[in-house]
Amino acid sequence: MYDYYCFVNTFKYKEDKVLLDKYTIIEELRQRIVYNWLQCYTNESLSEVFKENGFKVEAIYSDVAGKAFYPESTEIAIVAKTL
Repeated sequence: MYDYYCFVNTFKYKEDKVLLDKYTIIEELRQRIVYNWLQCYTNESLSEVFKENGFKVEAIYSDVAGKAFYPESTEIAIVAKTL
């Protein structure tokens, strides 16, 4: 069993639509910092990224079972085809 302290800081960069979760993990003999960057997308901007990489988005769902998309969904599933 490991004993440690973990401090989490979240930074939001609205203009770039990016979030940063910074984890500072302090153990008895060492300290580590882990950065977790998260890019945020709208359906339109995500479709554009797919297009830039040779895909066409056919549909966007709220889960892998095909539930209709709604903005408050915590999951997303995308059906895309190559161009």
